[in-house]
Amino acid sequence: MIKAASGGLLRRRVQTLVIFVLLTASTAAAVLGLTLLTNANELFLHAVAAQRGADVAGFVDSARATDAQLAASTRLAGVTRAGPYPEVTVTAQAANAGRRSSQGGALSCRG
Repeated sequence: MIKAASGGLLRRRVQTLVIFVLLTASTAAAVLGLTLLTNANELFLHAVAAQRGADVAGFVDSARATDAQLAASTRLAGVTRAGPYPEVTVTAQAANAGRRSSQGGALSCRG
C-alpha cells in the first residue's frame, strides 16, 4: 500500500506540490491566528491585573439608590472599590449626504 501511494506521489508531482503548499500555508495561517489571539488576550489580562481592574461592573438607578448607599457597599466582602462615578450620555446624529437614511446612537461616558 505504501509502495502504491509513493508511486502515485511520484507520478503526480504538480498535484503533490500544490497540496503540500496549500497544507503548509493553511497551517501557518492557523498558527499565526492563534498566536495573535493569545498575545492580544494576554496583554489585556496583564493590564487589567496590573491596574486591579474590575471583575464585575454594575449600573445602578440613581433614583433608587443614594450616593451614601453606594459608598456603603465598599464594606461588603470582596468589594474593593465602588462608585458613584459620574456618567454622561451623549446622543450623536450623523446624516449621510444624498441618502435617505441616517445613523445615530447614544454614547455613555463614565469615570
